[in-house]
Amino acid sequence: MNPNLHVFINEGQIFTSLNASSLPALIPPIPRPWNSYLESDSSPDNIKDLLTTQWAYKTLLWFPLIPTNPVFDGTIFGCLNHFFYSLPIEATSDSHYILCGDVRRAWENLEQKSHMDVKLAKKVALRSRDTFLGIAALCAYFIMRHLESPMVSPSKWTSVLTKDPQCPIPSAWVVELSRTFVGDFTNAVPCTSMSINSTHNLGWDLDVHMFKCFNVPIWVYWPLNFVIGKCWKHHAPCAEAIVVATEKSLWGAQSDGWSTQFNGNPWPAKMNDPESFQLDDLQPLSNATAESWSNPFLFPKPEVGSGQKLGEDWQQFFACWAPQHEEKEEKETPSQRSAHLNRIEMVGQKLPGKSSKAKVFEWEPQDEYNSFLLHKAVTKANIEGVWGNYNKFTRIYDSFANEWDLCLVLNPDSEPDGDDREDDDDMMPPLPICGPSNVPPPPPSS
Repeated sequence: MNPNLHVFINEGQIFTSLNASSLPALIPPIPRPWNSYLESDSSPDNIKDLLTTQWAYKTLLWFPLIPTNPVFDGTIFGCLNHFFYSLPIEATSDSHYILCGDVRRAWENLEQKSHMDVKLAKKVALRSRDTFLGIAALCAYFIMRHLESPMVSPSKWTSVLTKDPQCPIPSAWVVELSRTFVGDFTNAVPCTSMSINSTHNLGWDLDVHMFKCFNVPIWVYWPLNFVIGKCWKHHAPCAEAIVVATEKSLWGAQSDGWSTQFNGNPWPAKMNDPESFQLDDLQPLSNATAESWSNPFLFPKPEVGSGQKLGEDWQQFFACWAPQHEEKEEKETPSQRSAHLNRIEMVGQKLPGKSSKAKVFEWEPQDEYNSFLLHKAVTKANIEGVWGNYNKFTRIYDSFANEWDLCLVLNPDSEPDGDDREDDDDMMPPLPICGPSNVPPPPPSS
C-alpha cells in the first residue's frame, strides 16, 4: 500500500486519498447506477449542491474546480460582488420586483426576470450568479489542461488568448483574469474537489493525475469486497489499514476527520517500501466480514418477489444491475433495442397509471433493524400516494424488468416532486433592457 495514503471511515464507508488529510465537510450521497438510456450523468440540478464536493462525472470533468468561496472583485468580476442584503431590488409597474437598473445591465446574461416578492427576487438572482461559477470552472479546466503542471509558466495559456489570430484579447484583461479564481491555481482558491467510486473504470485517468498535480483533493470510495482495478491500485487500502481505521473511528481516536495516514509505524518494512510492496499484497476485506453481515438476527426478512437477498443493502442491490443489463443489451437484436428505447422514452418520469403493468418498489427504513432499508412492493392503490415523495434523482426505472425503485437515500437532499416550488411558479418573462449593447471594457485595476 502507498505509504502516503490516508484511509477514512465514515459511517462504515471506506474512503482513501493521497492528497487530502481529512474528508470533505459534506459527503454527497453515493450516486445511483448510471443508465445510458436515460441520462448522460447523475449530476444535481441545483447550483447549491454543486458548491460542495460532488462525485466525479465523466461528462462534467470541470466540476471539481468550482470555487467554494469565490472573491468577486477586480475589473472582471467586481459587478458580481453582491450578497443577499446588499443586492439592490426595485419594484416594477405591475407590483413585481426585479434587480435595479444598473445591476440588471451588468448582469444582462445572468438575471432579468421579475418575481412576486423581494426575498424571492434576491434568492433567484444570487442563484443565477452562482450558476456562472460552473462556466468559470470550465474555463479553469481548459487552462489547467493547457498548463498540465503548476510548474509551467502562466504565459503558456495567457499567450493563447492574447495572440489569437482571429480574436486577440487585450493583455491587460488576461493578466486580470490570471489573478481571479479562474486563472489562479494556488491554494488561495479552494475548490469543491471530487469523490470517485472505485467500481467505475474511468476513461479520463489522465485528468485525475492532472488534478493531483494541481493539488485538487481527490477521495476514492471503496465498497465492501472491492476488487482493485489497474487505475486505482495506488489509491487502494489494504485489509489491515481498514481494520485500524475502523477501530480508531469507533473509539474516536482519529483527530483529522476520521482519517489515518500510514507512515510506517504500524506496518512491517515491506509495506513502507513502495518498490517492494506488490499489488498482490493488497487484499480486500475478508469473506468472514461479509458473512457476518448476513447474520439473520441482524437483518429483516426480505419480501418474497422483491429480489433482495438477506442482509443485502440498497447499494449492493443496485450494483448487481449493471452487469446484468450489459449482458442483456449485448443480446438484443436491432428491433429489440428500438422497442427498448421507445419504452424508456414513453415511461419518462410519469406516474404509472392504473392499467400500467409496471411494478413499483419502495426502500423503507426498518427502525427495529437500525434503519436498514427493506425493498418492499407498493400496491397499485398506494402508488399515487407515495410517487410525489420522490423525484428523478430518487426514482430508478429498470427498463428490462419494467420496475420502478423509489429510494430517498439516492439523493436525500433533493426536493420531492410533490413539494411546491414557488421559484418556478413566480418567474416572469425577462424585461427588456434599455441602454447600449456594446460597452467598451473598463481599464484594468491596478
